[in-house]
Amino acid sequence: MMEDVKGKVLTVLGPMEPGQLGVTLPHEHLLLDFTDATMDPGYCRADELAMLKLEMQNLGKIRQFPYSVRENLTIDNVDQTTKELKLFKAAGGSTIVDVTSIGIRRSTEHLPRISKESGVNIIVGTSYYVDAFVPPDAKLLSVQELCDVMVREVSEGVEGTGVRCGVIGEVGVSYPMTDFEKRSLQASAKAQQITGAPLIIHPGRSQESPSAILDVLEGAGADLSRTVMSHLDRTVFSEEALLTLARRGCYLEYDLFGIETSHYPVHIYAEETLGSNLLCIIMYLSKGHQVR
Repeated sequence: MMEDVKGKVLTVLGPMEPGQLGVTLPHEHLLLDFTDATMDPGYCRADELAMLKLEMQNLGKIRQFPYSVRENLTIDNVDQTTKELKLFKAAGGSTIVDVTSIGIRRSTEHLPRISKESGVNIIVGTSYYVDAFVPPDAKLLSVQELCDVMVREVSEGVEGTGVRCGVIGEVGVSYPMTDFEKRSLQASAKAQQITGAPLIIHPGRSQESPSAILDVLEGAGADLSRTVMSHLDRTVFSEEALLTLARRGCYLEYDLFGIETSHYPVHIYAEETLGSNLLCIIMYLSKGHQVR
């Protein structure tokens, strides 16, 4: 545990008391380039979809094919992001956790300005996204070398920015897990032990993925009580599997609220709706899994 932030939350503007966090969105992306994830829609003109503008007349197609419209996969307007965070603040929000990790083109250097101008606390993450997005040179690093990068970004800041990371994640994992992703998980667990920062995990799109990830983390010495398993709304649908995860002691995160679709293009079995998420949360409460 790093003594200068022990018992505190590390934001892009420095340490703060946990009691000051207020209403928090724990899994957001404020600035990123996700165009490497562009998908062929399969039965439409891919070239036409790719070039659609984010305009009202195109909203129907964009919602149906969110990963096929390139402009929809890029967030690079600092002023627009600041404006949206001001709306969040006006609605009672206080804190954003930006989990844009290495591989999806972070713009960490802009976050202090966005935080100051919007009045919203921002906590930024370190670690690596899924294998397919990670730079080739990073894939050559050992567990210790990967860990060293994360620890440095927490203790000193992201290179060239001075902005210190306050969480480790999102740690990206595919399914099946690749060798690099296993090393990344092991390194993230080790960095958690050194820094005391919580872990935030992006699981693969399989019901088996979260448990396999927790096995690796536990074997590497991670504290599962300070670990968040994200995206469960598109990953695990069996009540038995969800309760098994809950019993392992990690946080279970439903973070795709607002994406109302019965056709999630990157997982054909997922049905992301407000109703299905709320039913899962009610189920947890009925089984005695209360909020910590």
